[in-house]
Amino acid sequence: MSASKSGSQGKLPRPRALLFDWDGTLVDNWTAIHSAMNVTLGRFRQETWTVEQCKARVKTSLRDAFPRLFAGQSDLALQTYLDAYERIHLQHLAAMPAAGAMLDAAQEIGLYLGIVSNKTGPNLRQEVAHLGWTPRFSRITCRRNFSSRNSSARIGITLTRALSAGSNAELSSTSLLPR
Repeated sequence: MSASKSGSQGKLPRPRALLFDWDGTLVDNWTAIHSAMNVTLGRFRQETWTVEQCKARVKTSLRDAFPRLFAGQSDLALQTYLDAYERIHLQHLAAMPAAGAMLDAAQEIGLYLGIVSNKTGPNLRQEVAHLGWTPRFSRITCRRNFSSRNSSARIGITLTRALSAGSNAELSSTSLLPR
């Protein structure tokens, strides 16, 4: 909450939208991420990771992390990871506890719901559809769909008040919404 000039606490305005990151926010897909990462590490003769190591080390997009992890072979490593992930991701996908009920409640009060993820677009859309959640969201987009802070017009979002949740919260609020 922000304080008014008189020093009293004011109410935040009701948001018009909720924008979510996907992995780790609405769904748990660490099993697939961990498995695909270990397939990739193994192919490039690197030591595989435990689930705990994977969760601690996977903090950025593949596009940003793989050049550091796989030096001159990052493109091949990325394709290896994506191929492994695509084979297994739907069988390991699980909604976070109460995520569906929370989305239903937000939809019932008329909030615009969107997803912003570093995940590739086809995989993201498959996962949303697999859970039967596609109709809940007004916009589902991946990081590759935009490249600047003022991309809101290109993807059809013209909101001025939104809350964002997840590891891409900063990305959501700065890249999707007009200032």
